[in-house]
Amino acid sequence: SITINFQDAIIPPNPTPTTPTISSISPATGLPTGNQTVTITGTNFRPPVRVLFDPGSGLAAKEGFVTSVTPTSITVTTPAFDLGVSQQLIVSITVIVEAGAPTEQRATKAAAFTYTAPVLTPVFRALSPTSGPIDGGTRITITGDAFEQPVQVFFGSAAAQVLGVLTQELGVAVAPAL
Repeated sequence: SITINFQDAIIPPNPTPTTPTISSISPATGLPTGNQTVTITGTNFRPPVRVLFDPGSGLAAKEGFVTSVTPTSITVTTPAFDLGVSQQLIVSITVIVEAGAPTEQRATKAAAFTYTAPVLTPVFRALSPTSGPIDGGTRITITGDAFEQPVQVFFGSAAAQVLGVLTQELGVAVAPAL
């Protein structure tokens, strides 16, 4: 004969997850082009994790690309933000752990990361054509590096009419009368 005994199983309640904390961001500065690896250290990081870079002031937060998570470290690739030459943007970073689950929790570090647009130094490489009539009007293509709007072009002390910067490497102007 077989005897089966039943016992009441005591199932402990699910413990409340511990709130995440952010202790540091390294590095704490980067370029507005994004695509920079940043390490966030703290406690109680649990996947799935989302990381938001929030500029505040009514601007939309952007999500970084999380590449690894441990209980005390998150590695994330920064998103890009549009900045003008030599401008800065200070953002808060929000870490969301167990993202999308009923136990989702957040931690935010204010003013945690600073995007800084570099001051570019324009470099002139070539001019085409290299000659034209003295009364001006010749359309000139200037090739170089680090051209950004606004830009001014001078032939001696005479200002040229700038038609535009087509890329960071190429500008087009109309030569002035000399």
